[in-house]
Amino acid sequence: MTNLYETDFVQWTEEQAKALNEHNEKALDWENFKEEIDNLGKEQINVVHSFLKQIIIHKLKLDYTNEVRSLCQKYMILVYLIFVLILLKI
Repeated sequence: MTNLYETDFVQWTEEQAKALNEHNEKALDWENFKEEIDNLGKEQINVVHSFLKQIIIHKLKLDYTNEVRSLCQKYMILVYLIFVLILLKI
């Protein structure tokens, strides 16, 4: 049997938020709620890894390509560093 989590994720999140706001523990879908919290943390880690990878790629391009593109590479490194800092809330 399918549940709301599987059929209408947006409505499921709205109902979970309402249950949390009302401190209604019985209305919470604990299994799927835990899974979503776990996935949220993993997603954040993956995003940071992706941005760090882009920083390394652009740094290598900056070090090993001609001077014409160096400003673009420096800009991209700065952009990805800002993204990482925002995600890490530093």
